[in-house]
Amino acid sequence: DLKRFLKEPVSEVKKQGCGQGVHVEHHPNGSIYFKGRITVNVSGKSKRSEFHIGTYDKDFSLNEAKEKYQRIKAWCQDNNREPKDYSISKKVLIPHTFGDAVDGFIRTKKEGKHAIRTWKNYQRIFHKDILTVIPPHTPLDSLRDVREVGGRQIVDEALNTIEKNCRGSGGDLRKRSQQLIRQSIEYAVQRGWFTRNENPAVALSTERDRRGHQHHPTLPWSEVPELLEKVNLNMSSASTHTVLAMKFLFLTALRTSALAQLEWSMIDENQEMITITGETTGVKRYAQSRHIPHKIPITKHLREIIVKCKKLNRGEPYLFLSEGFSKNIHLCPEAPNRMLINLGYQRRQTAHGWRRTILTYGKEILKEKEEVIRKQMGHLPVGKVAKAYDGSELIDERYNFLTNWGNLLVEKGLVI
Repeated sequence: DLKRFLKEPVSEVKKQGCGQGVHVEHHPNGSIYFKGRITVNVSGKSKRSEFHIGTYDKDFSLNEAKEKYQRIKAWCQDNNREPKDYSISKKVLIPHTFGDAVDGFIRTKKEGKHAIRTWKNYQRIFHKDILTVIPPHTPLDSLRDVREVGGRQIVDEALNTIEKNCRGSGGDLRKRSQQLIRQSIEYAVQRGWFTRNENPAVALSTERDRRGHQHHPTLPWSEVPELLEKVNLNMSSASTHTVLAMKFLFLTALRTSALAQLEWSMIDENQEMITITGETTGVKRYAQSRHIPHKIPITKHLREIIVKCKKLNRGEPYLFLSEGFSKNIHLCPEAPNRMLINLGYQRRQTAHGWRRTILTYGKEILKEKEEVIRKQMGHLPVGKVAKAYDGSELIDERYNFLTNWGNLLVEKGLVI
């Protein structure tokens, strides 16, 4: 068909697809050109471009055109550039932007062997927090950590702004933002756009010494009864679903993402078991362990919360529903932390910090075995040998622990 198309005389420019993104243009003067189309992300914007591949003649065939198209496509995607920037003899050296590095880094987390399920969360932090203070069009060269450029000062000022503007735990967001900036520039290093020892987001040794390792804040046990009372009274005027979710978190120490996405289909009331799939965000399963679910034995305390959620449900798939701050049907994962902040516990107690509470006081007060508590927290065996041989679940022991823990919280004032 292509040969017949090329032999026929034309009175106007005609096109015919050749497959794999390549098409041919036949002009009235007899000229025949191979062209291609590619969609690429450039500085955060998606662009679809048509470009010239070559002229059809005895020295340039369709197969050669397709091979060249693939080379140009790969170069454009690797460098976040348009086809017009490509040169056959060498790659055109064009200053790359911070947006190019961010786009490339996000793509590695979205696709390929290093893909992770939380890439959308990374993208959200970039667009909501980081790119508002370091615009995507910022030249990468301006971020180099060298004296005459001052990239570290730019990044430090941006992180200070991010921390200041955060309504919740600004230190946590600052730390996460610094990690993401560092990783995006590491992507630029891999692409040859940046020198490895000039990454401005790498923490200096003096910064590491001053900051140390920061844990999520946790109340001392003596202050837990007051927290339970404030939640019981709903002194922050949170939604009923948020209050129930908070009590569920107190009883199980689930991570907030998994808590918010609890579905009715995960509950087996006959077997008295909640089974959260390893694909669920917040269960912290990686590619090699996503087949392992997280199980929660249903105690009498959890059953009471489930019954109340049933009464509030109107056919939705989730136990805990949105309080209006999220576009999702399910509860926003930030809702428990917002409630703690509104109760006056900012920088004193976080939802994730409660996991430290349940491990610390489960051991100190209930004298439970650490292995049992950690398994109930969703931790997997550590080390190659344990990962290979330890498939134990300790369901009975975990049920007993959750029952004892629930009884302890009720004794301290928790009203289910």
